[in-house]
Amino acid sequence: MSTLAGQLTKSYNLGVVALTIGGVPLAGGAAEDGLVEFENSSDLFEVTIGATGLPTFSLLNDDLIFATITVMETSLAYLNLGALMQIQIATASLTGVLAPLPYALLDVSTGDTMAAGFAVFMSRPNMNKGRVAQAREFRVALPGAGALSAYGLANII
Repeated sequence: MSTLAGQLTKSYNLGVVALTIGGVPLAGGAAEDGLVEFENSSDLFEVTIGATGLPTFSLLNDDLIFATITVMETSLAYLNLGALMQIQIATASLTGVLAPLPYALLDVSTGDTMAAGFAVFMSRPNMNKGRVAQAREFRVALPGAGALSAYGLANII
């Protein structure tokens, strides 16, 4: 960190974000606009308005997070994600059991972390062919990741 005109400035480096699924590192495959985006599967609370007009807030206890992982079709990360997805599909088809694929993310520059005991592939990436190499998106469900996520101190300092 440094100061610029009396203001604290920060830097960010996607290259120091470590992401693994099933113990396989997904380094060096990030697409032009990034590597991973997260989405909660629901709000933290649900509100119900009673007959008197007073709200009751119910905690939903939903720790499921969806991650959209975007990689270049020419990257080793794309090949590895495709192989992990195929293994998970085949295992589920043959045994009826999802293969456990632990998920872990660590952003060294901010200290952000996210983990889940399972990463479940929810969709296959579409194959589009064009003049240049394309980005591919894998959408995975991360059960319990909400409870295992932490914001790094560098985000608030």
